[in-house]
Amino acid sequence: MLKFSLPVLMALLCSVASADEANLKETLDAKAKKKYGPYVGFFGGSSQSQSMGLSITYPDGRTFQYAPGDESGNAIAGFEVGYQWRQKRLPLELGLEFEAFFMNSEVRGALPGQTPLGVTTIPPAFPGAPATTVVEPYAPGPLDIPADGLISFRTDLNAVLFMLNGSVTLDLRRYRARIGPYLSNIRPYLGYGIGGAQLWFRNTETVTKDPTKQASVSVFEMDEFVFARQFFAGVEYNVNDRFSVYGEYRKLELEDFGPASNFETESWMAGLRMRY
Repeated sequence: MLKFSLPVLMALLCSVASADEANLKETLDAKAKKKYGPYVGFFGGSSQSQSMGLSITYPDGRTFQYAPGDESGNAIAGFEVGYQWRQKRLPLELGLEFEAFFMNSEVRGALPGQTPLGVTTIPPAFPGAPATTVVEPYAPGPLDIPADGLISFRTDLNAVLFMLNGSVTLDLRRYRARIGPYLSNIRPYLGYGIGGAQLWFRNTETVTKDPTKQASVSVFEMDEFVFARQFFAGVEYNVNDRFSVYGEYRKLELEDFGPASNFETESWMAGLRMRY
């Protein structure tokens, strides 16, 4: 029969306890690292407003300014791949990510005083009477544009954007003992990104001064790659060690293209991230 002395037994128990403690620490460290480090994500949303300047230069050298229509609700969808670094001394995480997304936007324009696509609303003749809507190829009166010039237009702007973003995230997990497990999973962040956008138009509708003539400009046959930049801010929430959801405000600006200048759009996004 084997006999163990008390010191040997104590040493054996201590070694088992140390191994269990090491395994537990390794498990906790692995779970903590999943809350930062590499991640992938998918997002989608809609722009709530957009603004731009619109102008068209005709073959005779004259340039006319067009009043843009107020459009919103444009669709956005994309994916992201990134990495976050946890800071040792500050409750912050620094992030770097690449994202690609598709955006569809409607662009409308009309000469000042003209409703897009030649739709004119006549006020009621007396209180309580209905307003009258008249669809015309162009509004009556002299217009100093060529006969084949545009009175109004409507087109779909498609864009595929490739952005490199940097972000700063507030790490509240360091205060978990003070604020509790739910608030510590909230992660406010903000960031800035630069990149490029491939742009093209489709489904273009135009109204010329003389409806029997084709438009003399080809600005809507554009296929360009332009510079893009964006600012974003949002709040992320850790659902568990691997998955998180987030909501985000984003302001996007594009370099001048086609008939548009100073293009800006503001969007609200929602997304899902997975860490691995």
